[in-house]
Amino acid sequence: MSPLSVDLAELYIEGGQRRARGHNTRLVSPPPESPDARKGILIILLDLGGPLTYRRRHLRHLLNLIQQTYYTTPGTILSALVYALRIAHRELQTINETLAQEDASHAYTCHAACLVLHEDELYIAQVGATTVAVLLPDGLKWFSPLLQEEEEPTPLGLPRDVRPHTARLSVSPDTMVLVLDSGWVGQIEEERFRTAISQPEVSHVLDTLAASVTTPEVSALALKVIPAQNVTPAPTPIITKVEEEPAVPPESTAPPTAAKRTLPGPSRLRRAWDGVKAWGARILPGREAATPRPLPSMPEPPPFTPPRQIPVRPRTGPVAGWKRRLWWIIVLLPIALILGLTVLSWQQEREREAQFLAALERARTAIAQAAATEDPQVTREFIRQAERALDDARQIRPDDPEIARLQQQIDDLRQTLERVQPLYIMWQLASFPGMNVTRVVVEGESIYLLDQNTDTVYRYTLTDTGEGVTQPEPERLFGRGDSVDGRRVGDLIDIAWLPAGPATQMSGLVALDGAGALFVYDPLRQTYTLDFARPETWRAPLRMLVYPPRLYVLDPGANTIFRFLPTPDGYTVPPDEYFTVPVDLTGVQDFAIDGNVYLLYPDGRLLRYFQGAQDDFTPEVVLSSPTAIYVTGQLPYLFIADAGNRRLLVLDKEQGNLVAQLVPGEGFDVDFGDLRALFVADDLSAVVFVAGETLWRAPLSLR
Repeated sequence: MSPLSVDLAELYIEGGQRRARGHNTRLVSPPPESPDARKGILIILLDLGGPLTYRRRHLRHLLNLIQQTYYTTPGTILSALVYALRIAHRELQTINETLAQEDASHAYTCHAACLVLHEDELYIAQVGATTVAVLLPDGLKWFSPLLQEEEEPTPLGLPRDVRPHTARLSVSPDTMVLVLDSGWVGQIEEERFRTAISQPEVSHVLDTLAASVTTPEVSALALKVIPAQNVTPAPTPIITKVEEEPAVPPESTAPPTAAKRTLPGPSRLRRAWDGVKAWGARILPGREAATPRPLPSMPEPPPFTPPRQIPVRPRTGPVAGWKRRLWWIIVLLPIALILGLTVLSWQQEREREAQFLAALERARTAIAQAAATEDPQVTREFIRQAERALDDARQIRPDDPEIARLQQQIDDLRQTLERVQPLYIMWQLASFPGMNVTRVVVEGESIYLLDQNTDTVYRYTLTDTGEGVTQPEPERLFGRGDSVDGRRVGDLIDIAWLPAGPATQMSGLVALDGAGALFVYDPLRQTYTLDFARPETWRAPLRMLVYPPRLYVLDPGANTIFRFLPTPDGYTVPPDEYFTVPVDLTGVQDFAIDGNVYLLYPDGRLLRYFQGAQDDFTPEVVLSSPTAIYVTGQLPYLFIADAGNRRLLVLDKEQGNLVAQLVPGEGFDVDFGDLRALFVADDLSAVVFVAGETLWRAPLSLR
């Protein structure tokens, strides 16, 4: 059969208006020469309900995640689809957990339908209240979790497991497929639906359906199976490239509001469930109750006739020879049976040995090809082939040392491909139970820590080798409740190193409290205060940085970054605001400055601004619950504590490309899932970081 493809049209209605295209669908058609072509053409429709803020970004992220997971997951098509939906479910649960920290009423739910056309087979995987209708020569086939579950189907994002519903059917040219989101339930009359699905062109199908829609927000896809050489460009462009859309600040700074279709509770799903069942019973052929046909009557059996008796003449004569033959049969039969089983076992063992050696050879060949290519996608495919071959070998000899050796080669290739760099040398400098260290500053041999549990600044002193500290307990410098120059220290916000300049004659450690007071520590004058012109719009400062000669304060409450110029008396001139465009600093986690200003959010967004305006900066990595970012004007890289992925990321500052993933080397008892603060030497000689309640230092050697 000639290769098949799809002709596709998209319908997206938002606010009662039909839009040129939506942001919740994707068609991925890999080139024939691509390794992904063996996984077929992927079609995705997502129905995401929840807060409007960043909804489009989350849609793009989920589409990328499903596409990437499907094409990189080994196994059957249906198993890869199910796994991709479950990965998206866990990701949406993580997003909801982050939102719940701010407002428990804000949460996302997502109904999803994923289809794959592979040769002449159509594969379907659905979650939630989506609907797929397929018009085949023998009638209309209907697929929806609402029709298959006794209980209401579970969409993605809720705090419980999902059970994707799957189907597989054969298709041919001119097969028409409709993919509908949850908003279509109860929107189509029987005759209108039959008229629409019978249209010869996909655009006519959606035009007919759109004429009967009354809900203000709904989406659908219409697909027609056609021969591959007859593919025409879709009237609406469907994104096929996996790339994250740059985050765009929302139009207002108001708190997130719920979307029109959030679908979190059971009432709407229950109505959808009952409505789809009633609707399907009306319009789908072949669902009427079949009238049972009577079983045919069986004829009476013929009368029994006993067998004819044949007279047998009694045997006479000697029987010794027959008994001897019987004895030999009894003796030799078990021997022959054992011999036959031995030969069969030997043959099977030879076959298993040949299969084992062939699997090892396939693995070696794939490993060599992966090491020889420079294309990351091709390398990943060869690594998957090598792993499948090793899995076959493990089924025969699970403990063979050659399997372990080849697996180590695969792991090394993957680490090189993903730029994973274990830190094989690390020194635990100190532990401080009960402290919550949110900032670490290193200057010379001194390491300064800010404990926000007690709002206190501490200092450790490194040994000459840098592999430890000179005192078991940190030296307390100053903290909340202390009196400095007649002013009481309040809740400390942040600390930073302040070089000598117009504001201070000597370099020192500067600390900012919530009331807008600046305290400076240097070994000669000890602790003193600096004049500070706190602005009237001061609300809830979160972080402070010094990028000479200016001092910057991140204030999410005032939705700005204050920028202070030094004077001979301190910072006595009222600050100006850094941003020249509207921004939303709600939930911002940390910021860093190297001439550009970087904003880090706990949902994984990393934004870059230059001279107050956002520029084009899209890192190629996906962050999960990041906690800290560090960069200076002298460093060539960005360093990010990506706690959710248990790694310390190193990115280049131009485009955000991955340079290295720093992870603990084997044998170290340190949890990178609890990274809190970090500092990197300007010469890239070492990194100092806080993980949980421990302080570590590690030499750097970036490859």
